[in-house]
Amino acid sequence: MPEDSAEKIPEKTRYFSSVALRNLSSARMLWAGEALGKNREGLDIWRNVSEHCLVQTAACDILAQGLKLPDPSRRNLGLAAMVHDWDKKYESTGLRKINQQIASGEVTEEGGKLKYDFVEESGKHSIKGMEDKGIPEDIIRIASADGHTALTRVMKADCSIEEKVLQYVGSITDESNIVLLDQRVDNLENNERYKMMNEYGRQVEWTGGRTLYEMQRDVGHQIEQELVKKLLEQGSLSEYWKTRLQKSPRDLPVFILERLQAQYS
Repeated sequence: MPEDSAEKIPEKTRYFSSVALRNLSSARMLWAGEALGKNREGLDIWRNVSEHCLVQTAACDILAQGLKLPDPSRRNLGLAAMVHDWDKKYESTGLRKINQQIASGEVTEEGGKLKYDFVEESGKHSIKGMEDKGIPEDIIRIASADGHTALTRVMKADCSIEEKVLQYVGSITDESNIVLLDQRVDNLENNERYKMMNEYGRQVEWTGGRTLYEMQRDVGHQIEQELVKKLLEQGSLSEYWKTRLQKSPRDLPVFILERLQAQYS
């Protein structure tokens, strides 16, 4: 979760507990994906996933409030953010296995394509799991708008604001920290696990010869500008933030983090 001084920890714990309780129906999916609770060895090794989902849910709600989304939209966005990475264990262990196969020479197919195809398959696996657990279709649609696999969808004119918010917040949430979008994408580009897949993106038709994370960076900044414009239109910003975001829309994550920390300060 966002880092704070020790004296703020109890307040922060209470706040994020309330976030989980407000989105309890989706939080239960984290148990299904083993992102909550301990494994057979008594280890809580996937706790980072649940913390990531909590922070992303809280950040989405900050934007939903600022954008004055209707209560049903705000609620669906929160439920979707809470559940969006419920199946992260499946994806992460699968990518780790592919890395081992590449290192051992067990596979001869291009590693980047293997990873790209597997991440696409992981997305379908996640959606199937949500459907099987009875997650409503409209929440699944928003939850699946996260990451590079959803870029073609969020670039369309008829994409919902909830999907765009989910995509954007996912692009500024680095583990359980809210960071500038460029910092987040830089970290993705420098992650050895994703480098081959990122470069393989140049061969995918919809990228136009660009890498996956070059596309995610550009689309993220486009959504960022759109969200800032909508926030300014709502007239709910302080004069300080109105001036700052007009001058630098890329400071939107700083605004979100400040609002988030104010919830438990």
